[in-house]
Amino acid sequence: MRGTVTDGSNAAQAFLNGQPLSLDASGAFEARLAPSFGVNHIKAVATDDRQLRTSSAELDVLFAETFHPTLTDGTSGVQFEDGLLLHLGQRFFDDRARPITSMDGAVTTRDIADILLLLIERIDLTSLVPNPISDSASFQLSLDDVRLIDPEVAVHVTEQGIELFLSVPTLEIDTQGLLNIEGANLNLEGTVFATVSILASIAIDKPSADEPFLVEVSNLDVAIEQASSDFVSDEADAVFTLAESALRLQLEGVITDTLDESFIQAVPELLQDTLNGLETSLADQTFTLDPMLGSGPIDIRFAGKMPSTTKDPRRAISLPIDATLAAQSMPTKTSLGVAMSTPFTPFDVELVEQGRVQIALRLALINGLLHGLWNANFLEIQATEILPPDLTALVKEARISAKLPPLLRPPLKGEGYDLMLEIGQMQL
Repeated sequence: MRGTVTDGSNAAQAFLNGQPLSLDASGAFEARLAPSFGVNHIKAVATDDRQLRTSSAELDVLFAETFHPTLTDGTSGVQFEDGLLLHLGQRFFDDRARPITSMDGAVTTRDIADILLLLIERIDLTSLVPNPISDSASFQLSLDDVRLIDPEVAVHVTEQGIELFLSVPTLEIDTQGLLNIEGANLNLEGTVFATVSILASIAIDKPSADEPFLVEVSNLDVAIEQASSDFVSDEADAVFTLAESALRLQLEGVITDTLDESFIQAVPELLQDTLNGLETSLADQTFTLDPMLGSGPIDIRFAGKMPSTTKDPRRAISLPIDATLAAQSMPTKTSLGVAMSTPFTPFDVELVEQGRVQIALRLALINGLLHGLWNANFLEIQATEILPPDLTALVKEARISAKLPPLLRPPLKGEGYDLMLEIGQMQL
């Protein structure tokens, strides 16, 4: 910063932000200030040796190490490739607690595993079985009822997406039918009991910001761990006990196919619809800000796209959001762009380890919105109506004008707030 102080006595003094300046023989001075991110107030004061006369000059300057470019589509705003980060923690998928049922019977779900558990508990498997299973001269079999007793669902984040584990300690199947062995008809009326485990690997991918989420079962293992029968015919029980019997293999195949088609295949569709629906809800939102004073209402557009996914096994799936915030108005001012407290880097934030759903928001994205509002004349305020009554007869028009964009910044040492909002130089 440079300047000159002149005084007839050649004994003038000068101060910059309260600090004395050294003047040369001609009254010239040069000084450097160490700026901080945000609005820096500069005040120069000069006095004569008797301090009978004082001259001063003041200015607000917005300082930042870097400036992020604003939109070039004719609207006043900013766009960041990862302006937001959506963090879906392991507890979002499974918090290891069952759904909560209230006294009135209402069920509260807290995670994806709860939803899947309610789904499997409410599936009418009997209606999905292709009855009769067999209807030949030697083998007739139909299922009257299929019941899942105390199923358990667990979901874990993996490197590819999620892993789904379904455990059914007791699967009960009421049967009807006949089995002809060497001319003897064995009565298949009774109940079959089985223990079933299913492990499904489900891949979750996002090829690009312009393509939808892709969710599919990449691997499926179904195990009938135990199986026994209680038929009317003891001979039928003996035949069923044979591990390789046609009767047992037929029932195992039906159980596997029915659970796969009714439950496992429904999970990717549920997740895909959820994730794509979430992105659709972010795609193009508009809301209106009314300044009450000054210009008319301004429409604000928010648009978000998810270009990719990041999986942290057993911890979380993170979704960066390509975000745009803009005032739907032509820019009216010239600026370097949106002030950045640090150079742009990928998200590196500390999140709550046990959080279900967390959102990280760049401070620069908020400052981009403030910059856009300022550039759309949101802070050009008609102040005539709020003048004191004794001035209304003297002042024809009053206008308040913001010369710098508002800015949110981290607090400096001694400032007891999480964020500081700086308005900067205003002119009346």
